[in-house]
Amino acid sequence: MKKVSKDDVAQSFSTATSMMGRISADLYDDLFDESGNSPIVDQEAISELILATRKKINLEFDLIRSAVEQYIDDNRDNND
Repeated sequence: MKKVSKDDVAQSFSTATSMMGRISADLYDDLFDESGNSPIVDQEAISELILATRKKINLEFDLIRSAVEQYIDDNRDNND
């Protein structure tokens, strides 16, 4: 099996942070009504949007952590 390289880690970082940007842009759009002209001011709806967004962002943080962990595991010296 191929070892994870620093380039692979960098690609995972790029993927995760790009997705975070999209998630953030989607949140912004979702904070407005369907016409996009009036902000949503319903606290429950906003709380649900925030919770859903946090879950999505946390998945991207997990991708970043996982990439680093995999790199460390794959490149650990065999002399441990």
